[in-house]
Amino acid sequence: KLFSRHMDPSKLKDAVDDYVNFLTDEGFLKYVAQRAQDEGDEQRKAQLGELIGHIQNAMKERLERARDRLRYILEGGDLQEMQKRLKKSINGGEIDSAFMVLLAYNIEEASKAGQDTAKNVLTHLQTIILQAVDETLPPAIRLLRMLLRLDCDGARKEMLRSKLVLTPDGSKTAAQAGTENDYGVPDVDPSEMLDAIRDVEQEISGLDEQYAGDMAARVASIKADLQSIMMEEADSFIKGIQEGGK
Repeated sequence: KLFSRHMDPSKLKDAVDDYVNFLTDEGFLKYVAQRAQDEGDEQRKAQLGELIGHIQNAMKERLERARDRLRYILEGGDLQEMQKRLKKSINGGEIDSAFMVLLAYNIEEASKAGQDTAKNVLTHLQTIILQAVDETLPPAIRLLRMLLRLDCDGARKEMLRSKLVLTPDGSKTAAQAGTENDYGVPDVDPSEMLDAIRDVEQEISGLDEQYAGDMAARVASIKADLQSIMMEEADSFIKGIQEGGK
């Protein structure tokens, strides 16, 4: 929608407002700027320049509100009060992508400055937000979000295996399928996990590789892990049947 050549210029700001949660990502702004720089058509270049202006204004407004919200939370003083204020903000729908961008930026800056206490507090607040969002989602999507946040391939596969309901005929419930492990009780059906992965693949398929490269690579890795686990389970099941028939 944002890059439509036939968009009415008067509706450009409304289109930006529709995508404002996505547009708080600095990487996307750089992507649009690069497209404007590479554009050969002068009219199109002007339209992209106007789009950049609307994005910058939208980002500025959202980040200012996010900055005020973060200041309010941190002014709670002790960790317990900060958690209370954060949860109130979450329940009030006042935590958006701009807030998450600002929080991540402050965590990075605290890390660079060697301010471990500040970094730990901010990271703790970030974890609370991510967990709150995860709790509202279906099990497969919740697991996929958690996996995408892990940097270690081995840890991703271990978590994935631990959360899948792995039963040969798919008849058992999550509670029956396995006992609680380090990641909780297995509660994700493999077919639903695959559907969740395919949905994300579809969402990022239209994005430029420069912008979606890391996400696409992680999704592909998780999909490969899922397929590998299912093949291993199938081999084990077949082997069990063969040994049982001897």
